[in-house]
Amino acid sequence: MLKHLTSLFSTATQETATSKTQQTQLAVSVLLFEISATDGQVEAREVSALKDFLLSYYNLPTSELDSLYQNAVSRHHESTDLYQYTRLINDHFEYAEKLTILRGLWEVAFADNELDKYEESQIRKISDLLYIRHSDFIKQKALGIQAAPQEKQ
Repeated sequence: MLKHLTSLFSTATQETATSKTQQTQLAVSVLLFEISATDGQVEAREVSALKDFLLSYYNLPTSELDSLYQNAVSRHHESTDLYQYTRLINDHFEYAEKLTILRGLWEVAFADNELDKYEESQIRKISDLLYIRHSDFIKQKALGIQAAPQEKQ
C-alpha cells in the first residue's frame, strides 16, 4: 500500500514537472514570437531565428518544435499582456537563464538585419519584467548583433 502511494506521488510530481517545463517553453516561445510580430510583419528569417533558438535551448524534436511554435502563435493572438509569461519565467528560471532568453529575443529582432524601434522597446519592456539589469540588457544586445546574419555585398 505504501509502495503504491509513493508511486502515485512520484508520478504526480513527474507530471507536474513536465507540465511546468511545457508551460515555460510556451512562455519563452510566446515572448520570442512577440518580438517577431512587433514590427507588424513576421518574416521567415525571424521565424527561423526563433525556431533555431528554441531548438538549441530546449533540444526539441522538429515535430515538438513546430507544435510549440504554433501554440505560441495562438497564445500570442489570445494574450493581452506579457506579464503572465514573464511571471512564469521569473518563477522558474535563474538569472543566467533569463539572460539567455534575452539574447534570443535580440537574435530574433536582428534576424532580418533591421532593428525596429518597437522591437527594441518591447525587448526593453520584457527585460524590465524579467528584472534584468540594464548593463546586462546592453551586453545581450551586443551578442544579438553579433549573431545576426551578415548580408553579402
